[in-house]
Amino acid sequence: MKTKIYLSKSIFLENVAQRMNEKIVNELYVEYNKLVYSMALSYVKDRYLAEDLAHEILVKCYLTLEKFNGDCSFHSWMYRIARNHCIDF
Repeated sequence: MKTKIYLSKSIFLENVAQRMNEKIVNELYVEYNKLVYSMALSYVKDRYLAEDLAHEILVKCYLTLEKFNGDCSFHSWMYRIARNHCIDF
């Protein structure tokens, strides 16, 4: 099992925003954090681990935004990334 580092929302946003567009990071977090957190929680059954997975998923989505081609809704694309990340965990 992988060792995970648990980050609070503020630490997560500070670390990620240093290298990324803060506005996009904030929008992703506000809009999709509940979705990815709920999904992660359903897989791992641990609140803190689910928070960590949710942060990883949001970063992964941000880093792959250029791959979103509009063939499906953004919500579906994000959901698929979250599900696959949880399965791979």
